[in-house]
Amino acid sequence: MRLVRDSVLKNFLALAWAQFAGRIIRFLYLVLIARYLNQSDVGVFSYGVALYISLAAVGVFGQELFLSIRVARKPAMFSTVAAHSLAIVVPSLVAVTALGLIGLWLTEPDATHLPALLVLVMTVPVRGAVVWIRSCFIARERAAWIPRYEATFRGIELLLGMVALSAGAGLILICLLHWAVWFLEGAVAWRLLVRATGLPPIGKIASSLLIRYWKASAALMVSPWLLLIFPQIAVIGLRQVQQDMAQLAYLSVALQFFTTLLILPVSLMQAIVPGVVRAVRYRDDAGLMVMVTALKMTLIIGALLGAGSILAGPRVIAALFGPEYVVAGQAFAWLIWGLGPFSAAYMAISVLNSVGARMAAITAAGVMVAGMVVAMVWIGAHDSVDALSATVVGFLVASMLGMFASFLSLRKAVALGDEAWWLGATCLFGGCLVLGLLGIPSPLWASVGVAVLAVGGSLAFGVLSKEELSNALSRSGLLSGALVARK
Repeated sequence: MRLVRDSVLKNFLALAWAQFAGRIIRFLYLVLIARYLNQSDVGVFSYGVALYISLAAVGVFGQELFLSIRVARKPAMFSTVAAHSLAIVVPSLVAVTALGLIGLWLTEPDATHLPALLVLVMTVPVRGAVVWIRSCFIARERAAWIPRYEATFRGIELLLGMVALSAGAGLILICLLHWAVWFLEGAVAWRLLVRATGLPPIGKIASSLLIRYWKASAALMVSPWLLLIFPQIAVIGLRQVQQDMAQLAYLSVALQFFTTLLILPVSLMQAIVPGVVRAVRYRDDAGLMVMVTALKMTLIIGALLGAGSILAGPRVIAALFGPEYVVAGQAFAWLIWGLGPFSAAYMAISVLNSVGARMAAITAAGVMVAGMVVAMVWIGAHDSVDALSATVVGFLVASMLGMFASFLSLRKAVALGDEAWWLGATCLFGGCLVLGLLGIPSPLWASVGVAVLAVGGSLAFGVLSKEELSNALSRSGLLSGALVARK
């Protein structure tokens, strides 16, 4: 059967909308939970989710990137690659779940939180299965179905949760419901995969190929795992350095906004990676410039979002979650400035991994994660420090370090005509950051000033040229789509 790829734009929109739909529903669900349960329960729920997401990232064992790379090279080999990938991911998820349950049982200091946390860790295999199935379709560049499933199942959880909470349900029942909906989605998505691809049974596995794929997956796993756990380290670390679950709830609410906005660069990265792999293989400079333009735009959009958050962020969070969450709004106004650097680092590191520069990818991701770990250790050693504020500042600094490390590594790994492509966008973002943070006491003027500098500076200083924007539009499929519409 001939595989027809969708355009970068179509896959990007499908991936972005899928994640936006799910994230918006999850966000509304968190608002609901915060309205019905106390801040301590919100903190426990957020901590458990951060913990199991970190474990699931290990359990998936790098298959998202492995499938994209292998299938992009040889689309006709999908069935063989997917069957062996499944043979890797199933035992990996089981082992990680078992270790997570044992570790949590032995280390959790508060026994009253343990039942809910154990249920959430049990979500590792079912959510990992959904991630793997989606990765198969993303690798085939046929991701258009994902938004329907994401909106449907997250919507089911929201509706059932609303009924349960209004009937007086507690935290444990909410956690059980979370597990059940992910299990249901996994079962339905698996049926779709089998019907769409005719995936062969696990019995047709070649041991030699399995070992080779396992080694390749292990090498690919490290940097994506480091990227995924980076936001989770803030939550898990804050739980370790202080015991006030309310502080954890404030940080988690701020991170909910942050990770919702992170969907755009992550979806864009997932959509362009197969094309970047082909561009590197065939030395297509125009294809590589799409990646460069995407990285620049990520920083500019990050600055614009920072401008908006100065003015609206604290007000929106307090209005949605209640006046007791005003601290979360203040944390978000600072945290959002890490979005541009972290998004750019995420994209650059993913590209490094996909083109074979794995040690460079691991090093860049490791710099960012190490910066966050050092910040949390420092916070834990200084009792007089405001732990929440210091965690947010540490997150911002670590994101900047990761961005610089990833850009320098990418410049060496992927040969481009302009070696200083990153300098203008980075300096422009830095100027917006300084203006925004210094102007937070006067939100309106700071917001307007950052927006003017981000848009005007990107044009006046030559950060984005007409040629590269035209190339990006053409390669994405947007420009051709517009021409077809006019005809």
